[in-house]
Amino acid sequence: MSDIADQAQGVIEQQLAASLSKIKPSINPVLPSAVYCDDCYEDIPQARRTALPGVRLCVGCASVKEMHQRQYR
Repeated sequence: MSDIADQAQGVIEQQLAASLSKIKPSINPVLPSAVYCDDCYEDIPQARRTALPGVRLCVGCASVKEMHQRQYR
């Protein structure tokens, strides 16, 4: 019989999986990563391009975009 901690862990894992499934479609692994940010035209570091295949924005622009998306939900 599972206790409340096990049940909570199951809920957390389900929520994490749901959140990750929403993020994955925004990154297109088929397309190569951009060398320059689509918004500000600054270089995107190689480490970011390697970590996020198909990335199109630098960290700064991606942060601003995410902040705007959170505000307008």
